[in-house]
Amino acid sequence: MSYGKIFTVKIHPPPRAKVTHFNLKRLGYTFYDESFDVSFWGIFTLSLIVGVLGGIYGIGGGSIIAPFFITFFGLPVYTVAGAALMGTFVTSVAGVVFYHAIAEWGGLERNFSCLRVTNHTCHDG
Repeated sequence: MSYGKIFTVKIHPPPRAKVTHFNLKRLGYTFYDESFDVSFWGIFTLSLIVGVLGGIYGIGGGSIIAPFFITFFGLPVYTVAGAALMGTFVTSVAGVVFYHAIAEWGGLERNFSCLRVTNHTCHDG
């Protein structure tokens, strides 16, 4: 009795970005055997501006910075998307930890618990 052909699947390890050089002038890396080289100070300046604007307006920096990396630095989407997602994840976790830490100090914990239970603001009294 024949059950047909047996197929073998070769699983390749996931691709990894490899930093080729990093100094105060340039940042270079390879991914999928392609090399990319960008200005360190350009990325630093853009990240600083996006961080300030994102903090002021309360929007995610990854949604702002990704199009700039693609348009002005010429980086491919498949490298920028992962970096933007990782940056968003790290800042989200840091925000949760920070707000949890400051909630212990002031009346924030009391106010948040009142909002959760009664669905309206609490009054001092």
